[in-house]
Amino acid sequence: MSVHNIGPNKWEVSVELGTDPSTGKRVRPRLIYNGTKSGAEAYEVKIRTGGQAEVKTDTRVTVKAFLEDQWLPSLELEGNSLEYYSNGVKTDIVPRIGYTRLADLNVENLEAFFRKMPMNTTRKRAKKTLSAALSYAVKCRKIPYNPIRDVDIKMPPKADKKAAYSTDEVRTLREHFFGHRIEAAFLLGVYCGLRKEEILALDWHTSLDLKAGIVHVRSAYCLVKGKPEIKRTKTDKIREVPISGYALDRLNVLGDDRIGCVVVGLKGGRMNPKYLHDAFQDEVAKAGVRYIPVGMVRHTFATRSLEAGVSPAVVASIMGHMTTQMLDNYVRPLEEEKQGACKRLAELYDGGEVDEAEPGGAGESSQNPPKLADEMRITCVEIAKTS
Repeated sequence: MSVHNIGPNKWEVSVELGTDPSTGKRVRPRLIYNGTKSGAEAYEVKIRTGGQAEVKTDTRVTVKAFLEDQWLPSLELEGNSLEYYSNGVKTDIVPRIGYTRLADLNVENLEAFFRKMPMNTTRKRAKKTLSAALSYAVKCRKIPYNPIRDVDIKMPPKADKKAAYSTDEVRTLREHFFGHRIEAAFLLGVYCGLRKEEILALDWHTSLDLKAGIVHVRSAYCLVKGKPEIKRTKTDKIREVPISGYALDRLNVLGDDRIGCVVVGLKGGRMNPKYLHDAFQDEVAKAGVRYIPVGMVRHTFATRSLEAGVSPAVVASIMGHMTTQMLDNYVRPLEEEKQGACKRLAELYDGGEVDEAEPGGAGESSQNPPKLADEMRITCVEIAKTS
C-alpha cells in the first residue's frame, strides 16, 4: 500500500515514478498529505499520473447501484462469461457490501469482506469480479484507484468436515450467544442436529410445539441463484425432532408471545443464509472459540450423540439421513471406542472374559429394542444433560 497513516488526518504518500536514467536508482518520493485517506489516495494517483487522472467521486453511488446499473450493462459478454460475473455480483458481493458507498471501498474493509467468504472458490470469484468492476470505475473516473490491487486474500484452510465442538466449547458458545439474534439457530443445530437451511425455515407457531418439546421440520430456506426461497427438505421428507433441557427452556423464553420466523434478519423477516454464516463467524471469534462453519455445527450433535452411546440409526433419523452411512462422512471414531474394542479383543484372544460392551457399541443387545420415536426422545434428553 502506498498510503500510510502517520497521525490524525495525516498521511504519508509514496509514489513510484520509475528510475533515474542517470543513476539507475528507483525514484520514489515520500510526500505528506493532510486530510482524509480517500483524499490521500486520490493525491497519490494524481502525482503518479502527472495530474491527468483528477477524479470527482460521487459519494452517493453504492456498490450495488454501480455494479448492477453501470458495470454489468457495460460488459460485452454473453453466455457463461456473463453469467459468471452476474452470479458474482448477485450472490457474493451485493448481499454483503451492496449498500456500502463505492467511494468508501478501501483495502481494510475489502480484506474484511473477503475474510467472511465461506469458500476459497467464492473468494476467487468475488475478487475477480470486483477487480474488473473497480478497474472500470477507475476508467470512468468514479474512484481514484482500484483498491483491489493491494488486497491480500488469505485463503483459509478447507473446513474439516469431521470437526465438532467439545462439551466445554458448547457451553462457552451457549453463554456467548445468550440473547443474541442467532441464539436459537445455534441451539437447534447443536441440540437437535438440524441443517442451517431447515432452522431458517422454522416458524414459531407452525414449526415448534414447545409444550410437547417437538420441532416439526417441513422445509428449508435456501439460496437459489443468489436469492433465498423456501424449498422442500434435502430428503424431501417431513420429520419430528424432540428437544429438551436447556435448549427447550431457552426457546420457551425466546418464543414467548412471538409469531413469524424463529431466526429474524436485521430488517425483519427471515434471515438470509449468508448473514447467518457471517454473523456466526464473527461471534465465534469474539467468544474465543475455534471456528467451525455454522452449516457444520450439527456435526457436533452427531459426534456427541454417538459418544453418549446413542445408536447410529437413531442419530441418522434425527438428522434426516436416509442411512447411517452418511454419519461416516463427518464423525471420527472415538478414541475411547477404539481402545475399548482392542481391549475386548485382547481379552478374547487371551482366554479371559470379555467385558460387556458399552451402550451403542458392537456388543449392544438387540433384545426388546425401544421404538424409534422413544429412543429419539431419550437421545435428546441425554445430549441436553451432557451439554
